[in-house]
Amino acid sequence: MVRLEFRGRVASLLRHEAEQIHARIAAEGFESSRARDLALALDWALSTDQVVPLRRSEVRELDRLAARHAEIHALLRQLTPAAKAA
Repeated sequence: MVRLEFRGRVASLLRHEAEQIHARIAAEGFESSRARDLALALDWALSTDQVVPLRRSEVRELDRLAARHAEIHALLRQLTPAAKAA
């Protein structure tokens, strides 16, 4: 289980879900520093039992990925039901 804190709450992801997001970032070539930062945060979360806080820029990158990829959008909506639809 991977635990991330963002938007004021702690969300739990299954390990394969976090790996899926990380793989999507890598597939896009780490096109921005925000993408690299999010990838590093996911690496950290995958290697620890602690809750890993995401910075605003990393959350924005997660939102950007969700807007472009349906599987990440569905996962993000599941974690944050109040999130606006992309």
